[in-house]
Amino acid sequence: MQTLFEYLSPKDKLQLQKLEKILSLSEKGYQELFIISCDSLELSKAFVKFFEQKTSESIVLESKKSTLFADIIRDYKEYEDKYILINLYDRKEYKAVMEQFQFKRDYIPHYKLKIVLILNEIQTQDFRQKAYDFFSFSNFFYFFKHKELFTPKKAEREIEAKLRANYAEQRVEKLSDENRVKAIFDIAKKAQEYSELALALVYYKEALELSKAIQNSYFIAIIKGNIGNIYQAQSDLQEALKYYKEALKIDKEIGYLQGEASILGNIGNIYQAQGDLQEALKYQKEALKIDKEIGYLQGEASDLGNIGIIYKAQGDLQEALKYYKEALKIDK
Repeated sequence: MQTLFEYLSPKDKLQLQKLEKILSLSEKGYQELFIISCDSLELSKAFVKFFEQKTSESIVLESKKSTLFADIIRDYKEYEDKYILINLYDRKEYKAVMEQFQFKRDYIPHYKLKIVLILNEIQTQDFRQKAYDFFSFSNFFYFFKHKELFTPKKAEREIEAKLRANYAEQRVEKLSDENRVKAIFDIAKKAQEYSELALALVYYKEALELSKAIQNSYFIAIIKGNIGNIYQAQSDLQEALKYYKEALKIDKEIGYLQGEASILGNIGNIYQAQGDLQEALKYQKEALKIDKEIGYLQGEASDLGNIGIIYKAQGDLQEALKYYKEALKIDK
């Protein structure tokens, strides 16, 4: 059976790392709620295994009874400081369970329950529509996708097809350097999405050299940022930081504010992973300032969430809660 890490794309792996960080900060005697949304049964089962491995004590509830939550409340003493893993992915009774969670949600903080809900996409949509307030006090929520396989041969076929399509479309003998960069970049990005990181790195660096040759600063900044993402996914934080800072310098020079904010946030994440919370906070707040200035709400919500995580790691729960709530207002 594949490990959870092998199921996920680089983007989702970063979210998994964030989830691991939150779990590492868990304390006894506090309520916790994790809502994990998946697009495959295999992935949902892999998350059950993940939580069993990452938490000191956990209980997997296999019961399919519609009274599931009522049973938890009745026997709450059995679950004290234990993670209750509830995989509803393929359960027909999930609507009845959802109604109980909706109308008895106050029992979670009252009994200081630690609950992990694993849902499919349709169930998640139902929860958000009918029990939207349930998400307001969750510690973590994200929709994870089961990645497909992406092989070097497939990448080669796709880049050849992309180049042929560009030739045909432009009806010229030679593809322009700029379009060649775009074609190679697209393949690198697709390889990255399929977690073929070494392959993605090869194509990103090829696109980077071409971008330098045509002196396109915008392309160079974007590609350096993506190379930084690859190294971060490979846990090579120093190399990631190097490329992020190079990208940041160019973004500032050309005035690309959205790129600047994104890279600032990435640098903040690196410092957080290295345990330098003050430096991480500085970069995340710089990113937030820019995203607010340009009105980029998705970036603003991400920045606010990241700042909340840092404050929680510092033990400032009130400040963390303030930023989580601000992020939630934008996400709704």
